[in-house]
Amino acid sequence: MKLNSYRFFLFSLISLFAGSISIFSQAPFNFLPVLSFSFPFLFLILGAENFKDSFLKRSVRFVYFGSIFLYGYFFFGLSWIGSAFSYKLEFEGLKFLSIFGLPLLLVLLSSPGWLLTALFWGPRLQSCFAMAFGVIVGEYSRSILLTGFPWILFGHSLSFDDRAMQISSIVGAHSASLIVVLFSLTPILLINKKTIFPGLITASILPLLIFYGSTRIPDSLNFSEKSFLLVQPNISQDVKLSRDSFQFSMDKLINLSSKNQNADLIIWPESALPVLLSQDDQIRKHIMESIGGGSSLLTGNIRIDENGDYKNSSFLIHENGKIISSYDKVHLVPFGEYLPFSGIIKKFNFLKVISSDNGFSKGLSFDPISTPIGLARILICYEIIFSKEISSSDSRPEVLINITNDAWFDKFSGPYQHFENARFRAIEYGLPVLRSANTGISAVIGPYGRVLSKIKLGEEGAIYSLLPQRITNTFFSKFGDFTLLILIILCCICFRKNLMREYFNDKK
Repeated sequence: MKLNSYRFFLFSLISLFAGSISIFSQAPFNFLPVLSFSFPFLFLILGAENFKDSFLKRSVRFVYFGSIFLYGYFFFGLSWIGSAFSYKLEFEGLKFLSIFGLPLLLVLLSSPGWLLTALFWGPRLQSCFAMAFGVIVGEYSRSILLTGFPWILFGHSLSFDDRAMQISSIVGAHSASLIVVLFSLTPILLINKKTIFPGLITASILPLLIFYGSTRIPDSLNFSEKSFLLVQPNISQDVKLSRDSFQFSMDKLINLSSKNQNADLIIWPESALPVLLSQDDQIRKHIMESIGGGSSLLTGNIRIDENGDYKNSSFLIHENGKIISSYDKVHLVPFGEYLPFSGIIKKFNFLKVISSDNGFSKGLSFDPISTPIGLARILICYEIIFSKEISSSDSRPEVLINITNDAWFDKFSGPYQHFENARFRAIEYGLPVLRSANTGISAVIGPYGRVLSKIKLGEEGAIYSLLPQRITNTFFSKFGDFTLLILIILCCICFRKNLMREYFNDKK
């Protein structure tokens, strides 16, 4: 083998290692400094060759090493998904495919970002910005294509500190990734005499974020007179989906809910009971009579509509047992709740979705529903990771209610990562988040993203609380990812010379 071949192999291993250790920046580890090692390693590998080589050659190199980096990141960060997509499936190989195939798919969806990085690569300072913008373009690309998967964004690593997270009230989680990457590339700038001053500026990013957050978060919150009870039954997935265990599950939920202290609203998690509540008046009446206290109940449940389609739904049930309103989940999980390209796949008898033989049909509206504690936007499980969907309604809700069944996600990193998404939504929109999970993490999250009370993963319990009041509209809630678009446009303007060099081959 030639020396170049050895170097290629070595660079591949380093890229994979750097991406793999980057996952320690995410929950439950929350060790942000690791990115100050991983991103500089990747930067040096990408810039190991002359930046003046052809765009095609540079693009191939950037996409390859960047993809290797992200594959390690996604593989170790999303390994828990194997348990979610392999529960009682006829095709046992799906666990293998989900663990190894999902990271590959996300890598492919992120590749436009590496092309942008290659396009704007140049002198050291410019290259740092090029990498930062490339990363967020890649993240945004995977967040919208094939229904999107904005999980473990690099911006989520700011969750190590409540104060650092507050920047998302202005720019959102996506643009926060730009800030994180620039900060992580500080060592690259400091080791070069020409870029020491910019390096000092990027090094000050984190202290400035913490300072801004400390000025934004008040010493106390305002609460309404409306009260609620969050219930976490901690029922295992085997028991939860079994009709034979229906009585056990219902008794546990009722017992935890009986401590409601006359709460205006009791909240149960996603698919709380393995029974069709909309078709069983007697069970609904029994539940509400057993709970007592004049409370209403919001619970996740499966619904069959007039066309015979299954919906992953939530019901608001009055104290008399009647269903007042419902919400059908709009953003379904591919392969988990519905089967993309099902007509083709079923011909090969290849896969079977988790939920049912036919999967779920999506709901039609994101509109909030009226509840005893105010206008509420219901987010079922996976929907909490999409910030743009909260702003899709004309009416601003008073609270976000996230019901979920994280028993699918095992007990390692998945539930913690999911939980941090909920905290970012609270900050982005200035709204409290009430989260009821089957096995955790259930919590009351204030409009500044602070956890006011919670039930840990793997524990059962109930939280009684008054409703934290929402705050005024945040900058992000008004403009969304508009800031991200502006930043990308400014990037293109600032680095326009590179474009001219590529297309007109202007050698100087």
